[in-house]
Amino acid sequence: MTVSGVGVKRGSCNMASLRKATVISVQRGLHGSKNTTEHSRQQPKELTKKLWSELLPRLEYVLSDCDGVLWHSNLVVSGARDTFRKLREYGLKVGFVTNNSTKSKAGLLDKFKQMNFQITPREIFCVNNLTASYLQSRKVKGRVYMLGTEALQNELEGAGLRCNPPGPDLADGHPQSWLDMKMDTDVEAVVLGFDYHFSMAKVCRACTYLARPNCHFIASEADVRVFEKNSSGIVLPSTGAILAAIEAAAGRRAVIIGKPSTTMIEMIRREYPEIRSDNTLFIGDYLHTDIAFGAKNGFTTLLVETGMHSRHDLTQVKDSSLKPTFYTKTS
Repeated sequence: MTVSGVGVKRGSCNMASLRKATVISVQRGLHGSKNTTEHSRQQPKELTKKLWSELLPRLEYVLSDCDGVLWHSNLVVSGARDTFRKLREYGLKVGFVTNNSTKSKAGLLDKFKQMNFQITPREIFCVNNLTASYLQSRKVKGRVYMLGTEALQNELEGAGLRCNPPGPDLADGHPQSWLDMKMDTDVEAVVLGFDYHFSMAKVCRACTYLARPNCHFIASEADVRVFEKNSSGIVLPSTGAILAAIEAAAGRRAVIIGKPSTTMIEMIRREYPEIRSDNTLFIGDYLHTDIAFGAKNGFTTLLVETGMHSRHDLTQVKDSSLKPTFYTKTS
């Protein structure tokens, strides 16, 4: 991922005056409309060096997705490290916002370091960690029934919450075994992440707990597919598929932590309270989570073509909230 002209330096002039002048210039010239965000979403533009040099001085924050933007599995996306190094040198604050519910914050921190990205823990916004924080903010004291991985378990337990371990439900099999299941009496929350051992038995347990009116219902994210590219053509369902099944059977809607939910930006603002629509750029590869999240919060958005979507997909998009302000070409 390379952003054109990212090495532009901050001058020695008063930055507040520069930002104010730049905002006026961008509003009048770059977008040609008072409603700059909406207008630019309708007409995404390639982020040229000229447009980048006009945009950069008014930015204070750059938020970015991880998978498909910074790396693919264990391979760093070309130019990604250098881009964020230069953004830091320019004086911008950065944050990395991921819907990957198979990773803990500690696991992601290790991955950043292994791939030689400059990083601090406060810059990582990981749905599993934020899910645990959300439950803490809701004063959950009882047990949590969890559908997820060890990473989610670690985050919940690290926040002082009690939960079941990941793995298959022992009641899997004949429906009679579901009727004979022993249910915990002190479950206060059902929490969903990506679960490799999802089953009808787990649906039964989750829905039984959710029949209790005071039981919280939380999903770490709602991505419907795993978008890691594979050569076999196999479709890999993700947490959103699990969520849809349980919401349908329980007759309840979950609070979703991950992008593009409003809960995510509320959690980010706890760390970065000065984030605003006019001073933040969001970088992503997936229209329905990354770009939608940025648009919902009024951020300038940048689609990079290193992951799920490219500029060619924009011709099929009718919803203006899924159209980025800018895109970068990879070829």
